Parts: sequence; structure tokens; C-alpha cells
Amino acid sequence: MKIRFYRWYNGLLASLLAFLGYGCSSEEPNGRDDDMLMYGMPTTEYQVKGSVTDEKGKAIPGIQVKCQDTFYEPNIFNRDSVKTDANGKYNLTFNKVETTLKHTRLVVQDVDGAENGEFENDTINLNGAEAKKIKDGEGWFNGAYEVNVDVKLKKK
Repeated sequence: MKIRFYRWYNGLLASLLAFLGYGCSSEEPNGRDDDMLMYGMPTTEYQVKGSVTDEKGKAIPGIQVKCQDTFYEPNIFNRDSVKTDANGKYNLTFNKVETTLKHTRLVVQDVDGAENGEFENDTINLNGAEAKKIKDGEGWFNGAYEVNVDVKLKKK
């Protein structure tokens, strides 16, 4: 009687664990041992870079540039920000679950005050931006893309 109970109990427990997504294997699938460890969501790396200038084409250093995800509440998924260098150039890298920039915008803000002049803030929707593939993807990594966005700010 005990043996029948333990068989039933082990079968139920194994079924429950399989239903929840737990599994094991004594063999390496496809000759690779990392396939079983790939949990999570596929990601794509984006490198957004360019320059920030005034209306006359003069480079503006110290301007804050960041990307925001607009699919969800914009303040939740703010990416790290960078500031433009002495030549007005910026380079911002981030990962995204989506394979397009459909719900992404570039926010450019003058945060240093009157130090380099005062400029109006700008927001650019990256939905139609042309992304150039710079690295192929493998597994859950969809690859890396580069997007060039040059921004001209108006003086206040």
C-alpha cells in the first residue's frame, strides 16, 4: 500500500513541477550546454549617438540626452542619461525588449543653466529612425543597432 502511495505521490509531484516549467536533462541539447539556461526575455541593444548644435551649427557641450520608453508610463522606464562632450557629441547605449524603436523617444534638455547659453528642450520620436545593424544576434540576443540622431536646439 505504501509503495502505491509513493508512486502516486511522485507522479503527481513530477507532473506539477513539469507544469510549472521545471525540468532536467542528462544530455546537452544540440551539443550546447547553455540552451537550457536561457530564461528571460529577448533583448536588442541600441546605440543612439549624434551631436547637439545650436541653430547656427555651433556645438553645445553639457546638454543632457536620454531615451524614454513611451509604451508604458514614460517616467518608469527612463534610460540612463549622458551629457554632450566639448564637441557637442553624445553616445547613449541601452537594451530594449522590443526589436524596434517604435515606443522610444529622445529627450534633450539644457540642464546647465546659462553656462553655455540657454536653450529650449526638445523631444524627438525615434519611431521612424533608421537603425543600422552593427552586431548579429544569437539565442535570446536580437543583435545590436546603431542610430544616428543630430539635434539642433533653439535659443530661449
